[in-house]
Amino acid sequence: MSLIDDDVVLVTGFPSFRARKMVEQVLRANDKTLVYAIVHEKFAEQANVFLTNHDALAIAALEV
Repeated sequence: MSLIDDDVVLVTGFPSFRARKMVEQVLRANDKTLVYAIVHEKFAEQANVFLTNHDALAIAALEV
């Protein structure tokens, strides 16, 4: 399956508990899903810790 055929998901409120669980669930369902997470600058370090601890997750975090 090519990237163009895969799902793309936009997650807001990352790295809140709900957003983290949703990302994990989405990627368990299809590990080819591209997940963009909108992260408020004040939570950037917490988001990076989550991503570092879950390096199997393909997540691109955007700071606003």
